[in-house]
Amino acid sequence: MKKYFFYLITFTQLPFLPGAQVNVGIGGDATRARLEVFGIAGTGNTSAVFGSDGAGISFQRNWPTVGFNQYRSTASGNGSYMHGGYAAVEYMDPVSGTFALDMQSVAGVKDGSMGERHRAFTIFPSGAVSFGKGTANTNFTVDYLNFNNTNTANGTIHFYGTQYASFIHGGTTSMPTQIGPGKDNGVTYINDVGGNNVVIGNIGTKVGINVAPLYLTTLSIRHAQAGNGLLLRDQSQTTPNNWEWYVSNDFPLVWLGQKFNGALIGDYNPETGEHGTTSDRRLKKHIRPLRSVLDDVMQLQPVQYRMKTADPGSLPVKGFIAQHVKKLFPELVLIINDSTPGKKTLPDLHMMNYSQFFVLAVKAIQEQQGQIAALNKEIIRLEQSNQ
Repeated sequence: MKKYFFYLITFTQLPFLPGAQVNVGIGGDATRARLEVFGIAGTGNTSAVFGSDGAGISFQRNWPTVGFNQYRSTASGNGSYMHGGYAAVEYMDPVSGTFALDMQSVAGVKDGSMGERHRAFTIFPSGAVSFGKGTANTNFTVDYLNFNNTNTANGTIHFYGTQYASFIHGGTTSMPTQIGPGKDNGVTYINDVGGNNVVIGNIGTKVGINVAPLYLTTLSIRHAQAGNGLLLRDQSQTTPNNWEWYVSNDFPLVWLGQKFNGALIGDYNPETGEHGTTSDRRLKKHIRPLRSVLDDVMQLQPVQYRMKTADPGSLPVKGFIAQHVKKLFPELVLIINDSTPGKKTLPDLHMMNYSQFFVLAVKAIQEQQGQIAALNKEIIRLEQSNQ
């Protein structure tokens, strides 16, 4: 009894000895610090437990570890629960340099063995951070919820809005990715930085807008409402011009419509593919007869040619030279500036409106028929006068 009393008095007084330089070891010799705590040799890795009468914290050695409602009484397994409920383990691997937080996936009972747990958070030596199992090769990674290195959960990230959620890998089967503004009438921007590109998919990818890509097409579009389809607009932010193509639903004929600034200007016949232009009298003004065109038509010079960019083995094309046509029929030639990015600029590029030549042909034929009729009438008069 005197021996134990002596040790107790000595230990409790050591910290208070003036100028004392004493190392204290619990479970072993203290050689590196004033106080060192060792786990019970041969029976486990836990060095200290705080709050062991309920859910508490444990400090573990070898892999420097903090256990939350968890401790290790054996060298193998995931440890045991300090108290009934859930548990977590935060540790640093001194071999790989990985810092991690693992969460226990199911609740347990006091001193019961812990089963599977999943990786919740990881910091790699490179500074890379991941939620889930992750990888050290990416600065920031979000993996599926990972149980024992197997992906069995329903998604990765959810961003909750006022009404809707945007998510990456959501659902339970097909694991889609959905990006939205989170509220009705919101706007979703994908890369609004000038000079950058947006790439969707790769070879074989199908993209559906308002419809799942069920067809063997690269892009499938379903109208948001009748009369609204694919729209292209210029760069103006105040009064932009725009072109639109859409599929009509005018029973019994379904056709592909074409609009400019909201006004219908043409359609494509669903049976022949022919393009028709709007020509209703109610839409026209300043209507007057066409001038005589026969003399100018006779000066046209039909030619055949190959474009400089055409395949050397392609057949020659029959047509006209726009600069020559402009002298006779300037209204059939449109002049633009070709400024395609990355290409050589071609100023004053002449474009031909070949579709209007049939009007000239009809007018020229009418004039010729008038001349022929006048000649026939004159021949009849001469024959009658010679009788």
